[in-house]
Amino acid sequence: MSNPASERRAHERFDHSLELETAHPGDGTRARLLTNNLSMGGLQCTSDVGFQEMSRLGVRLMLPENETMIPLDVEAIVVRSREVPLPGGDSQFELALLFNNMQDEHRERLQQFLGR
Repeated sequence: MSNPASERRAHERFDHSLELETAHPGDGTRARLLTNNLSMGGLQCTSDVGFQEMSRLGVRLMLPENETMIPLDVEAIVVRSREVPLPGGDSQFELALLFNNMQDEHRERLQQFLGR
């Protein structure tokens, strides 16, 4: 039997571990995120900073190109945020981000990176 969740996905997910940078929309606190997977429509990541669902974030993806890392600045919407307790009393957050209004040139660079 097929997985109903995967049937709803408009874009194939690719497992990639990339660093992202963003700032908290409320107070400007800088946050570093680490992706679990990436698609043309968005990404899943972890963060040490929590964000409210439906927050709009300016996200900087660092895509490898040849021997350097090239920044790709995109707008994303937090569609899921879940706090995960860690040993020692700390927490991290699992986030799902949906890309919003991506420019054509950014979409092309992401497609090239994903090998599509």
